[in-house]
Parts: sequence; structure tokens; C-alpha cells
Amino acid sequence: MIMSTGKKRGPKKWMPTPEILDQIEAYAARFLPEDDIAYLVGTNPRTWYERKNEIPHISQRVKNGRAKVKAKLSNKIFEEAMAGNTACLIFLNKTVCGLRENDPLIHLNIDNRQISMGNTATAEDALKKLLGGDIDHGQLLKANITEKPSDKPD
Repeated sequence: MIMSTGKKRGPKKWMPTPEILDQIEAYAARFLPEDDIAYLVGTNPRTWYERKNEIPHISQRVKNGRAKVKAKLSNKIFEEAMAGNTACLIFLNKTVCGLRENDPLIHLNIDNRQISMGNTATAEDALKKLLGGDIDHGQLLKANITEKPSDKPD
């Protein structure tokens, strides 16, 4: 008869150490799929998802890693756009400002300060944005407001 020693058989339960949590965050920052992260930190996807449900630090580290790289990318795109990179300017106009290819544009030029806005804004909104608040009708008289019509047929 074999007596049990009280020890469990099989491999030890995988638990992430602080070092593994750092690795998880680094891999997540590279946008690796979670199944790949699981193998890279020494477990399989099934165990990964089980532990992820049990240990909130794992999910938080994945979110932190992804958020950090998104912030860096956003900052880089913004810096490039402000430096005059046309592709970045177009990208930000479309994704952040909602500008579309065939939208009519509102162009304002007051005292050599210029702004362009898509058709979701009115000329008054664009003028308020340019002037930083309320419209002074004296400045309005100096404004050169033009509206470029859309290429879309009515």
C-alpha cells in the first residue's frame, strides 16, 4: 500500500513574480497578443487567463503597458504634426477633429492668424476658437471668412 505524503503531484501553480509582472508590461507595450505573452512568461494561455481572472495585477500591467506606448505614439504624432509633417497633420485632422475628405472647409484669417475647420463647425465657432472666446464685432469686420464648397453633388 502506498502512503500519501500530503504533497500535491504535478507542476507548481504558476504565479507571477514582480519581475514577471514587469515583463508582462513590457511585452504588452509591444502589443503582443496575450497568448504570446503567456508563453513568453512561462505559462500557457489557459493558465494565463485563469490567473488573469484571479490576480488583478496581471490585467492592470497589460493595460499600463499598452497605455504607455499609446501615449508615446500620440505625443510623437502630435510633435510631428506641429513641426509641419503633412501626413501627421492630416491624420490628426481626420482622427481627432473629425475632418473628412469632401467636407466643406471654413478658413479664417485675422491679423495673420489662421484656422481651418470642417463642416461640423460654423464660421462663428471657428472665429470663437481663433479669438479664444467671445466675438468682438470690430475684429469680425477685419476677418476674411471664406467657405469652400464641398465637391459632393447636392
